[in-house]
Amino acid sequence: MISLEGVLLDENLQAKLDYNVPQIFIFEEFSGTLFELLRRRTVVNQKIRIYGSPAVIQSVENEKILPISPSRYPLFCLFLRNCSFSMTGMRSKEKMVRKFHSLT
Repeated sequence: MISLEGVLLDENLQAKLDYNVPQIFIFEEFSGTLFELLRRRTVVNQKIRIYGSPAVIQSVENEKILPISPSRYPLFCLFLRNCSFSMTGMRSKEKMVRKFHSLT
């Protein structure tokens, strides 16, 4: 086992984590140590993309390619793809961002 920033990975997975080439990761749930490691990497590395299995299924069913998130955040599903959100009563930008991410 090899430790990668506190995550224990087997050598096969370690070899595949080349952050210099485009890679797509598909997760059943957006949780866990590996997901968090990769999610943090997407902020600085545009070549890593994370999708939820519902997004992949929806893309296949609609014969569409997987969309690229302009914000580089992981895409779990595509149900709210073209929706805009407005929030009121938030005192700080950080609180608003935390609240929005708790909804997705």
